[in-house]
Formats: sequence, structure tokens, C-alpha cells
Amino acid sequence: NDGRDALSSFMSDSSGEEVRLVTASSKPSSKPSTNNHNSSNNSSSIHTHQFGNTRSGVRNRGDTRTVHLVNAATVRELSETLGLGYPIAASRFRPNIVVDGLKPWAEFDLVGKSLRVTRNANRGNDGKDDDNNNDNEDEVEEDGTNTMVLDVIARTVRCEGISYDPLQPTVGRLDMPKLLARNYPQHGPYFGVYAVVRSGGT
Repeated sequence: NDGRDALSSFMSDSSGEEVRLVTASSKPSSKPSTNNHNSSNNSSSIHTHQFGNTRSGVRNRGDTRTVHLVNAATVRELSETLGLGYPIAASRFRPNIVVDGLKPWAEFDLVGKSLRVTRNANRGNDGKDDDNNNDNEDEVEEDGTNTMVLDVIARTVRCEGISYDPLQPTVGRLDMPKLLARNYPQHGPYFGVYAVVRSGGT
């Protein structure tokens, strides 16, 4: 991608260090180039570029492409425990998926297990029920195209990034890793879980 290479070169020149702009489908080099900033000729069969603490994917599956799950019930309990006078938003924890219906902290019990995510066969893309098919509300097509399977691989250790909520910027900074460890010493500075997609659905 010419635009990606141009931006990589610009950032590399500006910082004095090699910078590579990557996407989930990028194949980073197994050995970074030291001769120039252009990495377009490098390739690898495994996606191992990582941001922050996403080592869980590489450690468990050899690939960084993970999704982050946060339990809404855990967020609500944390809000009540801290007593800040306003609800903490799940967005603070940068989730890809927010689940509800579990007990607080029950997401940690899912590590090592698989989740089967099924789209309601009676609901259209607008999320509304199809009145013509109300007798089989939980029906899943035989070919499995409505079902996604997630393997939960690890708890998520949290960094300073969650001290700010991108959707509540006026709230200001909270030292959330320290607050988690202080109020929940049995869990430490962990919040949410990482999962990998074993099979996708529609």
C-alpha cells in the first residue's frame, strides 16, 4: 500500500527510528530491515506485531490477533465499589465485545473455555424480530454460518491507558490499575479477558 509505506517513511524520518504502519492483515518481517524504512518486501507467515500487552495471543496461539471481552456486570460492580458518584463506562476498558448476563468477575472463569456466539435466526440486520418466523427463535442454520466460536485465552492485565475514558474525557484521570489492585487484591490489576476467534459466523 503506497499510502501506508509513505506514512511509515514519514514517521521513520521524523522519529529517527524505523516505524512500520501495520494492519491486522499485515505480515511483518521476521527480521526488521536496517537498511531502509520500506518494509514492503518483508514477509512472514505469522502476525506477531503487537501493541501494549497483547502478548497473550502470541503466547497462546502464535498470533496477536485477539479480541477483548469485558463483562458489563463487573463494570457495574466496580462503579459501586469505587463510589465515584457517576457510572464508569465499559468504554474505559477498550473492549471489542461487552457481554452481560454473567455475574461480576465470572469472565475470569471462562479462561481456557470456548464461547459459542449465536445470532438470533429470527432477527434481521436491523435487530428487529421477523414476525414471519417466531416459532424457532433460537434456530441456528445447519451449516453453522450463524455461529461464531471464541476461545478465551487469558485475563487482561491493565496498563495506564485505562486511567482515561475516551468517551468521558471530562471525568479526568483515575489510576485504574492501582484502584483495581487495591479494591480487588484477589484479582490484581486485571480486567476483562482476551479471546481468539476459532471460527467466524455471519
